[in-house]
Amino acid sequence: MDQRLKNAAKSGNVVIVAGTGVSAAISRSKTATWRGLLESGLDRLEGLSTPGLIANLRANMEFGFDEGDLPTVLQAADRMRTEFDGVGAAALSKWLAEDIGRLPTSDPALGETLRSLPFPILTTNYDTLLATDDRRPVTWQDTEAMQAIMAGTSRDIGHLHGVWLVPESIILSASDYERLLTAEAAQMLQRSVSFLKSIVYVGYGAGLQDPNFSRLIALHSEHFGAGKVTHFRLCRTGELADLTRIHAGDHIVPVAYGDDYDDLPSFLKELGSQSVTAPITSAGIVRDFAGAACVELSEQMIGESILAESLDAAEKRSLADVVLPPVLLPVPHADFIRSRRSNSEAKVERCDPFADAHTADTIVLVGDEGSGLSTAANWMAYEAATHLGGAAPITVSFRQVGAGSHPLKRLVATSARAHGWIDKLDDPMPPHVLVVHDYSPYVNKLSERTIVDLTESTAVVRIITCALGAEDDVVDRLRTANVAHTLRYVGRLGSRDVEAYAKVAAPTNYRAVAGRVIDVLRQENLPRTPLTVGLLISVIVRGTILTANASQTTVLDDYVGALLGRGDPHDDARLGMDQSSREALLSMFAKHFVLQNTGGVSDAEATRVFEEALERLSWTESASELIQSLVERRVLRRKEGKVVFARSSFLHLFAAKRAMQDAGFRAHLLDNPLYYSAILSDYAALNRHDIDLVTRLDTLLVQDEWSTDAGGVFKEIEQRLQPTEAPTTESREEQEEGTEPGGEVAPVDLLELTEDIDSTPFPTTQHEELPLGLRLMRVLELVSAVLRDSDQIEDGNTKRQVLGNVLRHWGQLMSTLEHDPEFMSFVREVGARVHRLEVEEGVASEEKDKSEEADSIQEFARLFPAAIAFGGVNETLASRRLLVPLAEVVKEAKAEERLELTVASAFMVFAVKEPGWVGQLKDLLADRGNVWVIREFLLALMIAEYVRGRVSSSETRSLRDLILDIVARSYKYRSNSERTHHRDRVAAELDSERRRWRDESEDDDDLGI
Repeated sequence: MDQRLKNAAKSGNVVIVAGTGVSAAISRSKTATWRGLLESGLDRLEGLSTPGLIANLRANMEFGFDEGDLPTVLQAADRMRTEFDGVGAAALSKWLAEDIGRLPTSDPALGETLRSLPFPILTTNYDTLLATDDRRPVTWQDTEAMQAIMAGTSRDIGHLHGVWLVPESIILSASDYERLLTAEAAQMLQRSVSFLKSIVYVGYGAGLQDPNFSRLIALHSEHFGAGKVTHFRLCRTGELADLTRIHAGDHIVPVAYGDDYDDLPSFLKELGSQSVTAPITSAGIVRDFAGAACVELSEQMIGESILAESLDAAEKRSLADVVLPPVLLPVPHADFIRSRRSNSEAKVERCDPFADAHTADTIVLVGDEGSGLSTAANWMAYEAATHLGGAAPITVSFRQVGAGSHPLKRLVATSARAHGWIDKLDDPMPPHVLVVHDYSPYVNKLSERTIVDLTESTAVVRIITCALGAEDDVVDRLRTANVAHTLRYVGRLGSRDVEAYAKVAAPTNYRAVAGRVIDVLRQENLPRTPLTVGLLISVIVRGTILTANASQTTVLDDYVGALLGRGDPHDDARLGMDQSSREALLSMFAKHFVLQNTGGVSDAEATRVFEEALERLSWTESASELIQSLVERRVLRRKEGKVVFARSSFLHLFAAKRAMQDAGFRAHLLDNPLYYSAILSDYAALNRHDIDLVTRLDTLLVQDEWSTDAGGVFKEIEQRLQPTEAPTTESREEQEEGTEPGGEVAPVDLLELTEDIDSTPFPTTQHEELPLGLRLMRVLELVSAVLRDSDQIEDGNTKRQVLGNVLRHWGQLMSTLEHDPEFMSFVREVGARVHRLEVEEGVASEEKDKSEEADSIQEFARLFPAAIAFGGVNETLASRRLLVPLAEVVKEAKAEERLELTVASAFMVFAVKEPGWVGQLKDLLADRGNVWVIREFLLALMIAEYVRGRVSSSETRSLRDLILDIVARSYKYRSNSERTHHRDRVAAELDSERRRWRDESEDDDDLGI
């Protein structure tokens, strides 16, 4: 007997489903088979219906059975049912009662054996050959009775396709199957059983292909990976090979019961005997403790899932719908990143969590605070238990382990007894998967005794979690105890993981949601954990904070508000602390950090600050308890003996909230605005109408130190003669994606390669010590963000003046960087690195011509400043709220001879992409010549936009024409015909690239990418 089937039977995780083969064996009647049943029905209709029609139905049915064509047979059944309806309801009832209700019991052995099994019994047969006074027939229409059968609290037999006693329950024709498939309660019960219990199909042939079972099998395969809850199909030894091939793509495992049909009863008796030691319900059915434990654990994980909160009918979702597999690594995350960044071909890859859960006996899971370690361990336990089919997951905490000789063994037994799996603490444990959370190797004696108990445990899989840094000691203890183990680290989420999470909550808009989440993760430097990503997705989906124009501070504020209990129905400010009360205290705490210029304070000092705040507010709460609750909410944390904000962005946010109501504190921030730029940016986003802040920060740009000489980005490029081929649009696309569209090399996931380490709360380098270009960039980022987020200022003239000044300086930044010696040193270093990589990859020689090297450095010196300036405008300034002042600035830019304002304005027009933006760009760039930043940088952005189809249909032709105009400026043509010919070739290449990108994007969507 298959070991998986034995395990399922031992735990009671089995449901028997009997097919027509069972009825045929018991009755020895041809009518008990599916074909015989249909023939019987046609015999009944003979003389009552059109003779030619009955003959035709017989022929079709004969063809269907001969060819194995189930749809043809169902069509015949459908017509037969129609004919019965035409004759009258009494005809159908009479046929069912006389031909099916009177089936004989010629060989009772199989029926008696099935009835004696301590498992729930379901059948697709219409007869009552299995029924007795003890096990009565129940139809799919009686939802409560069917639920009791499947739960093991009833011994009745569930008829999935109806029973002859209730003619209206019979599922025979295609229309009948449609009734069943649209019966929500019946389908939900069937899916629940399929997903959680091991179904044993007895006496089945083609019946598993019917519309109901085929859909159920497909759903099971779709929602669960290989090795999940396994179903079994009993067969003769001679059928085993063919059925193994037939079921290769689903979760049904054929199991041979013997060479002949007569071997089936003894096989079933052996199956029932596997569960003799298992507890039974009051109905005499084996209690499925493993299935119940899996359900309990899955419900716990679903209840704790942040994603579930944003879903409709979350309680009806399966675990796979809500909790995604954890990211597991063979090394710590920092080592993983170093490996991925290196040029070595032997890069560290992620581990397969399914393979680990299915194959490892002992797993050590390692993670730091807030990494999702507990959820990862519980997921692994659930996966291992359901894969084994009959093992119950048991989770305990090392902190619960008490004193004594066998503390872990006693704790596990106590948990099992509480669930009713054993009667006494020294009873043998049933098959189980054990999770020990938060194990510490540093608790004398208790740690050692726990490991001893772990080695002696009968658990089929053992999972231990520990904090990052303790794993070496845990592994040493296991090695000393001769316990083979698998070591895994919980990793951080990458862009693909964020997309997968977003797809759960927003399946029709997941890419936009994921992009917004990734932006916030990067800019606010938040931890890339399932909790953070789930909260951000929930905030964005429920709050509709999706547009690129929305401030990151808005999302961060909602995210932190969720951590603090926003919307929690149990919070009542009249009786205790609510989210608003906690925010008030945290803002006072953040002010203390700023005034002390520190990133952390001692526990005693933190308690004192909270006590003083509570006294000023006349509140009676305990300061120490409040601090602990904020640590548990992951807003504060303890680090190296200090109380700190969990992320620096939290400190900035709460300091900004304090600045909104504390004028003196706000003045303190403005005395050193660049030092406190992060706080002032958050303040502007929260306040949104402080015109004094905008004008005061604008004065930071009025300095003479910025470079006034135009850099190479603004130089005219010499026109080329006689173009021989169209300039390719492919190279820049490949650079951006890391490979050709459709190529085998996947794009680099920059998020996955980013260190998940918080930044310092305040700058470590004074503004005056920075290189000139970085000083200007820091000023521009602050003024731009404040202007963008101060959208409720009512003085339009001030907005226009500040916007013009900011854009002019963004343009000026490109020249300033190019003239900055330190920046040029950086450029030379990058050029050298690129050359080394090219040599390593064999695409360049070791020797490099000096002039070629100088050209490369010059190209980098122009490309980097242009990319930095565009990125700055796009990330910190672009907003639809500034469209009116932008239109005025564009008019001003067209009148200026210098290009700084023109190019920066073009960057902003391109970034916002308001309808009509292409025409605005064309007007802005008219008569500006063959300038490097327009021809080599801005043109590349336009081409990418056109090729990828990101522009609206009304703007498509205009954008292509603008691209062609800019390309044409690069050449001197000998004639108008040459110009037209070249333009047509470029247009054809553009359209070809656009079609290729569209086709391959559709292929990606089809693949679920």
